Amino acid sequence: MLSADRRGFYNIDFEVCSIQDYKPNERYDKIYCISVIEHIENPEIKFKCLEKLMSMLQPYGQLFFSFDFVIEKGKDTYDFYVDKKTAGELLHWFGIEEFESDDISYGVFPSGCVLGVICIKAQNEDS
Repeated sequence: MLSADRRGFYNIDFEVCSIQDYKPNERYDKIYCISVIEHIENPEIKFKCLEKLMSMLQPYGQLFFSFDFVIEKGKDTYDFYVDKKTAGELLHWFGIEEFESDDISYGVFPSGCVLGVICIKAQNEDS
């Protein structure tokens, strides 16, 4: 039994596929993409996935997404492909030119790796 079923939510459809392969039958009011984008290594594919997510929104629908990015590397290797430069490119893609350090949550791992997390809310204004 799915966790959603146990909580009384029966109107949820689950799809297991890549963002690129997902072909919805409808457009959505809200899409949540939490800590996924940073695991896409190829920058071109990363931006195509964001475009796809935005195209799946209804007019004035909202995309909420977050991504972790490496601020300082520790002694261990992590599978994060967003560094400071790429984080800036992602923000620029959404029209965000500057952001404050207060907008970022930081996490320090025992290996010494420091990760920042940025959360963004974007709205589809197309009709």
